[in-house]
Order: sequence, then structure tokens, then C-alpha cells
Amino acid sequence: MIKEIGTDIIKVWSSDKTSKFDTIICDLELFQTHSILKHWENKPNKLLSVHNFGLISRIVGQGVGYGIIPERAVVLSGIKLYPQKNLPVHNDSICIIYRPEFGKNAAERLVLDALKQSVIKLSASPTR
Repeated sequence: MIKEIGTDIIKVWSSDKTSKFDTIICDLELFQTHSILKHWENKPNKLLSVHNFGLISRIVGQGVGYGIIPERAVVLSGIKLYPQKNLPVHNDSICIIYRPEFGKNAAERLVLDALKQSVIKLSASPTR
């Protein structure tokens, strides 16, 4: 079973609104990253591949370059980053994937409900 429980938007972020950077920090193993890079005209040539959104947020927060990061990860990091308004974004779904027989008992339903509530709770957080 695949059940959508929320959405997210992957954006290009930076440590301030006006600086230009020569490096992109992102996870090159993600389809969403490649989608943004494909549509980004005049992008910097330097790429730094990092597999942890929290670490990408910290590196971008230090002014090293642009970061391709989901908005939820930026909010969770607590780091003040600014989305780059005129650059490509990728709209994404957050899904729970489980076997059809899962969720039949109270403990399993509790796990599913907790996952759903954690996504809903973050959706209620203020966005940038």
C-alpha cells in the first residue's frame, strides 16, 4: 500500500537573499535534485554531494553555496535560509509504504497514526 500523507517542495536555498555563489550543495542521488538541476539555467559549475539535509542546511547557512533542500528539512534545521525565488522547484509527495496486512492491530495503527500526525504537525509550522 502507498498512502500519501503530505507534500513538500524542494527549493534552492542560500544564506542570504542577494549573494551569488559558485557552488551547489545537494544530494546527487535524488531524482528531485536532478529535476531542479536540469531546469536551472546558468547554474554554478561546482557541485558538492552530501547525503544529509541537516548537514546541507548547515553548510549553506555558513555561506558556502546554494543548497537544494526540501522546505520541511530547512524548517526542521532551524537555520535561517532564504529560498531563491526565480529558480526551479520540485513539488514532492510524502508517502507511507506498507503491506496491506499492516495496520490491522492497535499497535500498528498507532504507528501509522503517529507517522501521519508528525507530517501534519510540521505542515502547521510557519513556512518561509
